[in-house]
Amino acid sequence: MSLSFVITTKDDDPVFSATYSQNDRDDDYREQNSLDQFIIYAALDAVDRVVQVGGDKTSQHLFLKKVDEFQGKRIYAYMTPG
Repeated sequence: MSLSFVITTKDDDPVFSATYSQNDRDDDYREQNSLDQFIIYAALDAVDRVVQVGGDKTSQHLFLKKVDEFQGKRIYAYMTPG
């Protein structure tokens, strides 16, 4: 099991990225890390959709909850004002 954490700018430029895993010594970890990064950056489109929906109540909150899911991996988003 792994946890990936990414901070991006409003233009989706990465500022910080980290992956935490129980097993980080084999090739599977590196391959999984690449897949996790792909999933996260693909989920940025889902974040944009949630934010751009004018009448959606969740777009008024900073914590957007689960915005996407891929192969059992859940993607949660938190936004900062500004």
